Amino acid sequence: MRSKNASILQFANAAVNAESFYGYQAFLPVTDHKFIASLPSVALARKRINGAKVLATNNADEGSIFVPTTIKNEDDLKQWLSGAFPTFSTADVKAVLTIYPSSATSSPQQRAVTIMSEATFVCSSYWLNDAFIQKPSFHYQFSVANALHGDDLQAVFGPATSVQPPAVTKVMRRIWGDFIMSGSPVKRLSLFPDWIEGTSKQMLNLNATGTSKNFSVVSAQEWEGGRGKRCAFWKSVNLRGSV
Repeated sequence: MRSKNASILQFANAAVNAESFYGYQAFLPVTDHKFIASLPSVALARKRINGAKVLATNNADEGSIFVPTTIKNEDDLKQWLSGAFPTFSTADVKAVLTIYPSSATSSPQQRAVTIMSEATFVCSSYWLNDAFIQKPSFHYQFSVANALHGDDLQAVFGPATSVQPPAVTKVMRRIWGDFIMSGSPVKRLSLFPDWIEGTSKQMLNLNATGTSKNFSVVSAQEWEGGRGKRCAFWKSVNLRGSV
């Protein structure tokens, strides 16, 4: 490939990506059991980590930009699931629909968004915290509107958006500064909980009401109708190699 014209490679890359399933990249890391020795989910479950501490985060709406806006009913949802998770059996799809019931969301579209959010981004951040359970481990959710995937970066690094008030962004920058300097985000935010073993895990929810910050400590397990149980399902699927 090094001998090929750069324009040809750019065109080929664009063509391959255009054929990819909506929301997915054409080229992803491959677990070759040599350079990448195991699936990240497996390594985290076995606590095979090199770090000393972790501050993991997720955004409230991680999935919206990765899900097509054409899911109008359960048949559309099943078809999307089969494409998003091509190794899933019919039983796997049924299990997903059971653990994400229609009664828990406002529409089939939102159901798909929640599935994508947790399966791809949120639950893996929980597993990262679990892997560091015997070391300093902290977690927050960024819930300031619109809290899409990546919106938190502007709050931390700037420039902040019009709905990210200084009362929030200043604290977020201090959280990261304190964590980098001392290994703990609690220096100037004492309510920040440790991530602990078992079903009593807590996280900090960062939100805003108008121009004021609205921070609260919430149950990571019971959040949004029992996220902990749903993440346990995705872990079981990952560990048997279905994703």
